[in-house]
Order: sequence, then structure tokens, then C-alpha cells
Amino acid sequence: MRNLRKLLSSLRVFKIEGDLDFDIAGLTSDSRLVEPGFIFVCIKGFKTDGHRYIQQALERGAKAIVGEEEIELDSEDITKVRVEDSRRALALLSNEFYDHPSEELKLIGVTGTNGKTTTTYITRAILEQAGFKTALTGTIGYYVGDEHREAYLTTPESLELQGMMRKAVEDGCDYFVVEVSSHSLELKRVVGCEFETAVFTNLTLEHLELHQTMQRYLEAKATLFRQLGEGSRDKSSKRAVINSDDPHSNYLLSQTRVPIITYGLEKQADIKGEIIRRELRGMEFKVDTPYGDIGLKLGMPDNFNIYNCLAAIGVALSQNIDLDTIREGINNFSGVPGRFEFIDCGQDFDVIVDYAHNPDGLEKVLSLISRFIAGRIITVFGCAGERDRSKRPVMGEIVARYSDLSFITTDNPRAEDPLQTAEDALIGFKSDRDKAKIVLDRREAIERALSLAQQGDVVLIAGKGHERVQAYEDGYIPFNDGEVAREFLLRN
Repeated sequence: MRNLRKLLSSLRVFKIEGDLDFDIAGLTSDSRLVEPGFIFVCIKGFKTDGHRYIQQALERGAKAIVGEEEIELDSEDITKVRVEDSRRALALLSNEFYDHPSEELKLIGVTGTNGKTTTTYITRAILEQAGFKTALTGTIGYYVGDEHREAYLTTPESLELQGMMRKAVEDGCDYFVVEVSSHSLELKRVVGCEFETAVFTNLTLEHLELHQTMQRYLEAKATLFRQLGEGSRDKSSKRAVINSDDPHSNYLLSQTRVPIITYGLEKQADIKGEIIRRELRGMEFKVDTPYGDIGLKLGMPDNFNIYNCLAAIGVALSQNIDLDTIREGINNFSGVPGRFEFIDCGQDFDVIVDYAHNPDGLEKVLSLISRFIAGRIITVFGCAGERDRSKRPVMGEIVARYSDLSFITTDNPRAEDPLQTAEDALIGFKSDRDKAKIVLDRREAIERALSLAQQGDVVLIAGKGHERVQAYEDGYIPFNDGEVAREFLLRN
């Protein structure tokens, strides 16, 4: 229970009507989840408006309503609060309700188009090697204490995130590692979170259905670095860890007021990697740091995974973890589900499941595979429904350039016509359309690709990676690329 007046103390409030001196049992922005004594926060979403559900919230027992519009009610027993931004209000109310949990943890935020998940997993591996109890949340799932749940958002909504951090505190966690998506920054989900370290991986074409332009996408990412240390009582331990090889790094360097650790392979950086040996199933590399050099082995290939390692090393060094511990944490790291994951069932060709679902991800994975095989590349991929259409032909062009044969299929079609997304991707094949077949049933597309593979070939199943469902207009159906591939290979 929390006092309403205390909860509202951090908000910019335009107008209050009603009593403030009573305790609140909880809060939510979903009218279906309201319980007696709750605050209902009205959020204007992409498909509906929470202000339309005030009556439903009241019928379920809401005692206070927070919204951006003038709220007309018959009852004088309900407290009405008008704010400028309901999303920001929800985040700040959640932070107050759970008593500022990020101040009791060391919160590590990783943002960027690609590499967030792998960077957070490697970071957690190093922190746990150093003896720290670490919670994690991101694209694959939420891990807090002994609890593991599937994730439906890369970064949870603010109320859920604050609750998870409070649970992490209660479970004795030292660190909480968070994938911070551009959506979460744009939609104010991490407002009120006090980050210890913020990491930037890279910025490439993605999410323009929300941000509209690359500059606005960059500005969303920059929000994390602008707020780093803002309002903190002690800024001395805050750090920004930034990929100096990314062309957007200079802008982000200018947006933060805390000490910076840079990493990279090409330009001058505080942490610099050098590849010693690599093959399709792993690599060895050396890393120069301000504290000495270390040699590392990683069961994941190529430059983009070295960048993820370098970013995690930057976090570790910001937390004064020694190089021997960093080495052990990385060398013992077993990989991330659905991230360049090999499916081995005794077949004489390679099958790789990867989350590559945008142009940059596909380019990196396919160019890597092309360096190490003598056989053919057979690619299964799709483009997400109700997402940025401009990247679809680009994805098609990349797949056409590297693949000998491709199956264009569904990838979370949602409410959009799956054939439309497939035909958008097919545009990118141009004169190579004979390389592509549209097979909208994803299971059939995977099975057809596997049935055509011969010794020495590689079948890449791209786009969904770890995901365990397909999203359609009327809900979700169970689906996992790795499981589908294993079932087929074991039958044949």
C-alpha cells in the first residue's frame, strides 16, 4: 500500500480533483486488471485509448484516475488527476509504488539495433563469474531469481519492469541487466530508472514504423545516454560504453555527461579487439584494454559477436572486474538460444537458426556463412507484418545476393496480409526471382529447405530465433524454428 499524495509527488500535475490522503493498493493501465483500491492510468495507445475504459475501471474498484484529458465523473469519491503525459506518469508512479528499486541495484542498460541480447547475456556471464547475483530481462525472457518467463516485449512496460526490479532486490540480486529498446525509450518505459552503465551497440535500419526517420530513431537511443546520471546523488560510478566504430557514436558521445568507455575493432578505442582465428563454429581473438591484454575463445563467430564481447568487457571494466575473471566468464559462455544456433541431428549439412530479422542482421549472418562453406546457402526468412515496409525489399536483395535458394515465408504476420509482406521482400530479388519461392506456411518452408539440402550446404532459418510463437491478428500460435527443424531432421 502506498499513499496517493506521496505517489503523485514526482509527477507534473495539471489538475487534481478529490482526496489525496488515502492508500493505494496498486496501479495499472489495463482496465481489465484493475482491483479495488487501484489507480487506473489512461494511456493513449496505437490501437485504442485508455480514456475510453474509465467506466470499466471504476466498476472494478478503481479509486483514482490519471489521464491526459478532462475527466468527467458523477461520483465525488474518485480522485481525478490530469497530467501532461500518461506514459511518463505511469513510469514515475510505478517507480514510487515500488520504492525506487533501481537505486538499490546496479542497473545495466544495453541499447542498439542489433546485439542487445547477446551483449546482455555475455555481461551476465561475466558478472556471475565474478560472484554477483544478476537478474536479466530482454528479448528472450525475463530472469529474476528462480523465476523465468517468456518475453513479449524486449523491454517490459514500466510497471512490470519496476516490479521485476523490486523482486530482484528482494531476491538479493546485485545487478539487473536490461535490453533497452528504442520503443521503450520512445514510450517512456524506463523513465525513473537509475542506470549505472549504459551501452550502445550500433544503429542500422529498423523500427521506422514507429520513429519515421533514422534521426528520430537515433534521438530515441540518445535518450538513454542523456538521462545517465541525471538527478543521481552520486554520478562518480556512472559510465557510458559506446561502439566507436559505429558512425553514430560521435553524436552519442556528445549526449552524455558521464565518463565514457569506447570499444571497437577499427578505430581508436579504449577496448580494442583483434581476430586471431575464426571458423563457422567459433573464433579466437585478442583484446587490448587499459589494464592489459587478454586472449579469448568464443563459440560464436565473426565480428558482430566480437563487438558484443567488447561491449560486455566495457561493462565489466566499469565495474572494476579483473581481466582473469572476464576471460573465464567469456570462455565459459555457452551462447544464446536462437542466436547463430546450430541444429545438429546427425545430418551432413549445417542448419543454423538465427534472430536476424532486419537488413543489417541478415547481411552480417549471410556474409559470415558465405566465407566458410563450399556448398550452397539455402535461406528461409520472412518480414514482420505491420512493421516498416521500407526494409523488406532491402532484406530480399541481401538474401538474393548471398543465397543459392530462398524460401520467403511468414514472420509474425499480425493483421497484415502475409502475401503482401512476402511480395514486398520479393521485389528485392530483382532479376534473381528464380532463386526465391514464396511458401507462406513457415513449417512447410523450413521443411522444404531442409529436404533440398545436401552435404556441405548450410540452411539458414532467419528471423524468429528463440521465439516460441507466431503472432497473428487473432492471437498467437505455438511455433519455434529450432523445434520444427529438429522434428523434421529426426524423422528423415
